[in-house]
Amino acid sequence: LRPILDLRGLNKFMVKLKFRMLSLGTIIPSMDAGDWYAALDMKDAYFHIAIYPPHRRFLLFVVDQRHFQFVVLPFGLSMAPRVFTKCIAVVAAALRRRRIQVFPYLDDWLIR
Repeated sequence: LRPILDLRGLNKFMVKLKFRMLSLGTIIPSMDAGDWYAALDMKDAYFHIAIYPPHRRFLLFVVDQRHFQFVVLPFGLSMAPRVFTKCIAVVAAALRRRRIQVFPYLDDWLIR
């Protein structure tokens, strides 16, 4: 299970920054016929990116009268895909330097 908060209220205050993500339209032309790829689903990958401590107070929520606070990047935050894509770009670049063909799309990757 992936806990997803309803962060519509908070997202109204978030600055919308554009970013580039891979799409099938950009991936398919880079693939060669007959090549084999492995698909990886990094299910909990967002949870490896820490939230800046002073900003965690905005990610409080209540379940059964108990208070919780996200200390890692939650699903449901409008800027989460951009933050995650920017972090993963560093990892993808390191793999490409080792001649590993990688196509990251959020937490799903194709690797050859």
